[in-house]
Amino acid sequence: MPQHTASSVIKLAEAQETASARFYDAALQKAPLRPDLFEAYAAENRKNAKLVRRTYYEVVSDALETGFSFRSADLPIDVIEFHSGMDDFSEVVNTAIQIEETLEAFYHLLASQSRSLLADLSRLFDRLAKRRVERAMKLRLLSQQLTEPTS
Repeated sequence: MPQHTASSVIKLAEAQETASARFYDAALQKAPLRPDLFEAYAAENRKNAKLVRRTYYEVVSDALETGFSFRSADLPIDVIEFHSGMDDFSEVVNTAIQIEETLEAFYHLLASQSRSLLADLSRLFDRLAKRRVERAMKLRLLSQQLTEPTS
């Protein structure tokens, strides 16, 4: 089973947050409904990237002392990027839901693997996963609004 150092996983988590922030920044331009939601998600993702990095630096000595590594070939490496072909807002919302679900699974996996030795990171990953569930729920509601007939 492949091993991933704490450093490589943190870099991946930071890259996921940064890329998803770019997605929400770009999606904001296509959002006729709830642009505030997309703007808030982009800002939160930028904060998450900093939080992941800061938490890692606070616990890096523990990881070095224990020789800790993450075990998984299942880490999602690619973040779905916004592309100019996404002209339909419902497609943008569905892509956002996919991103949130992918990152929720990613953070749950990281939390479970780091629970025994890196408690600070594990708690952070649990919080980020929980937040992704909440965000996906809001996006699903928005998706329903888009498909409901207007009266």
